[in-house]
Amino acid sequence: KNDLISALKQAQIFSDKLNKVTILIDPEGKSFEVVSKSQELGEVAVQLDAVIDGEKTSTIFNNKYLLECMQAIPEDSVTLKIGTLGKPSTVTPVGGGEYTYLIAPMHS
Repeated sequence: KNDLISALKQAQIFSDKLNKVTILIDPEGKSFEVVSKSQELGEVAVQLDAVIDGEKTSTIFNNKYLLECMQAIPEDSVTLKIGTLGKPSTVTPVGGGEYTYLIAPMHS
């Protein structure tokens, strides 16, 4: 979780005025990538190792909301369940817990 927080903070520097951050999921590579770009500032892409189940996909979130969620969860590991196209995703502590954060995707 701390690696993801660090990646989101880096992405925040390069995000556009809408705070868009793209999460690219690659189950075969057992990794995901946090990507953010701005025409004025450039682009950042941070690759993180993860336990991934499912298909290759990508989604766009508001970086501010995703970062706030990660910082609010006290546990060290989280589960991010990406919703189907246009549907909200959920973030929960690994192993369950009482906390569930719902985050809607942004349109590209």
